[in-house]
Amino acid sequence: ALHKLGIISRQSLQENWILDQLRLFAGYTTEQMAQMGSYVVEQCLWPGRRQVVVDELLAHRQEGRRVIIITGQFEPILEQLLPKMDGVEGIGTPLRFEGGLFTGEIAAPLNVGQRKAEQLQPFLRDGRIAAAYGDTAADLPMMLLSQSPVAVYPDQQLQRRAELEGWRILAGDPL
Repeated sequence: ALHKLGIISRQSLQENWILDQLRLFAGYTTEQMAQMGSYVVEQCLWPGRRQVVVDELLAHRQEGRRVIIITGQFEPILEQLLPKMDGVEGIGTPLRFEGGLFTGEIAAPLNVGQRKAEQLQPFLRDGRIAAAYGDTAADLPMMLLSQSPVAVYPDQQLQRRAELEGWRILAGDPL
């Protein structure tokens, strides 16, 4: 209702929903969170991957480039995903643990929007990176730091911007 009334943005609504869902795992051990991450990767993320994107990232690695995925995904999930992409590194949203138990809270802001661009700062050379891949308009701050932005199965807003800027667009059927 708050979104429909224009009181909060769609992104804020989504972020709040994600954080509310995350609290359901409060009290899980690091091992249980890793098991949850493995389940999400094996049952959802990996089967639904966009193989064309994975292939491009791995091609960058084979050409000797450093590939870093900066994602809003929670670290226990990202840690289970990265071994499937040989040599690809990742920065996810860290979770807060106390005494070996998950508190139900994140340890830093969600890696979305401007935060992704901030996470890229240590990796910039001459103020830019070689390539950045994004799928929503929230990824624009990160993509604008790139010499070669690529819109990947973009939402409507990112699709329009990519077309306007002449960026490459990857879209099609998954797998």
